[in-house]
Amino acid sequence: MTLVQNEKAFLLHSRKYTDNKIILDLLTEKCGLVSAVLRTTPKKSYGVMPTQFTQMLASWRGRGELKSLDLFEPEGVSYRLVGSKLYCGFYVNELLMRLLPRNDPHVPIFESYIQCLEQLMTQAVSETGLRQFELSLLNILGYGIDFERDCHGGRIVSDGDHQYYYVLESGFHLSSGSKRNDTFSGAVLQAISSGALHDAEVRLQAKKLCRFVLNNLLGSKPLKSRDFFA
Repeated sequence: MTLVQNEKAFLLHSRKYTDNKIILDLLTEKCGLVSAVLRTTPKKSYGVMPTQFTQMLASWRGRGELKSLDLFEPEGVSYRLVGSKLYCGFYVNELLMRLLPRNDPHVPIFESYIQCLEQLMTQAVSETGLRQFELSLLNILGYGIDFERDCHGGRIVSDGDHQYYYVLESGFHLSSGSKRNDTFSGAVLQAISSGALHDAEVRLQAKKLCRFVLNNLLGSKPLKSRDFFA
């Protein structure tokens, strides 16, 4: 039986399992996405529930995919997200729930998640942190976007005249000049790659690119958290 003690974790999602048990989906520092059962008392079935966006310490045991939680208590900073920033946090949590495999260690994702929460809490423009997190997540999961080379290995020309469109698994293709609504200028791609997301148009183009790649990974089932922004 596997025993893990005092692992740093964040609560991504919770759901009722039985009258006195709740399943918690946790993003952990060293073990990745972990699902574990928390036993509660009937009178406090949800009173003991921790809040999202608060760093916790978790201990669990078990061999299968669903673990038995022994400890789950606050440890570290709590990120207070309100309004649209809270919706952004829900979106990030759901994205991780949908894309991460269970019990597969991804230490950089835990670090990127904390950085994203910090940016959401402190930055005036929430989309800057979201786009950086999405790009980091794609890179860590093996779907990183190459902003330096096109599909033929040539260097992407970083100006406004060269237009590129993106194809999954092959990369950027130079547009032939015909009008397309899915192209990106080389200058915009350079700005996205360097993290220069202070410009509203660059952020919009980065969102379009990330949305295209993520939608193909997520499949036909839409993210519920996107409804908050409708």
